[in-house]
Amino acid sequence: MKTFEGVMLISDMDGTLLNKDGNISEKNIEAIREFVSLGGRFTVATGRMKKGVEKFLDRLPINAPAIIFNGSSIYDFSKKKEIYAKTLEKNVKGYLEKIKSIDPSIGIEIYCSDEIYVYNNHKRTERFKKKGYKVHYELDDTIYDMQWRKVLIVGDKCKLDNLQSIFKEKVGQANIVRSDDIYLEVMPMNTSKAMAVKILCDLLNYKLEDVFAVGDNMNDFDMLKEVGHGFVVENGDEKLKKVIKGRTTDNDNDAIYNLLRSI
Repeated sequence: MKTFEGVMLISDMDGTLLNKDGNISEKNIEAIREFVSLGGRFTVATGRMKKGVEKFLDRLPINAPAIIFNGSSIYDFSKKKEIYAKTLEKNVKGYLEKIKSIDPSIGIEIYCSDEIYVYNNHKRTERFKKKGYKVHYELDDTIYDMQWRKVLIVGDKCKLDNLQSIFKEKVGQANIVRSDDIYLEVMPMNTSKAMAVKILCDLLNYKLEDVFAVGDNMNDFDMLKEVGHGFVVENGDEKLKKVIKGRTTDNDNDAIYNLLRSI
């Protein structure tokens, strides 16, 4: 019988593990359960906060610590404990007004552990009302004393393309990643999904060459490049598909099931 002892599979969530409706297909779940039953370790690497992963744990057999906030945190759900964390630098907190002045129409959201603070509202911020997150819309100066995990900038693709291209010149030095056409994220320096994967492998005594990872966007690039086996879903960003050659089906057609069938 095939065994997956010593093998780890790490999946991005939105646009990869989750379909367009934000659900995980039965085929994906059954394939992951079989992979785990044969000795494999499975987890996720996502820009989501802890609560955004937690709601899937009743059906998703995660048996390794999860990479959240795009790599600035690693959380062990089995022990209910954060085992790695980095927060945004103080100087980056001063960037928000500059970002807002460049384009007042874009949304700016501050993520602090399990709570979200909306610095500049946007129509897409309404998504939180359906998901049960604790969101603050009225902010005062105490926000600057908190530990920020990331800043999420929300807006139309063309506006974020422009902001991304001028960020260093007009705003300042920062670790920025594109997690979607409509999302630009400001992360702590020297953090990424790839760096978190390396830390996780060291903690679990796994070799990078024995890790399979799958994603859909440019915030997954470093991770897919660093592991032994990187895959992009068919619905992934064309720029990512040009540099990462491994493929699986799109997120609406059981991407994880089909990936596991191929290994």
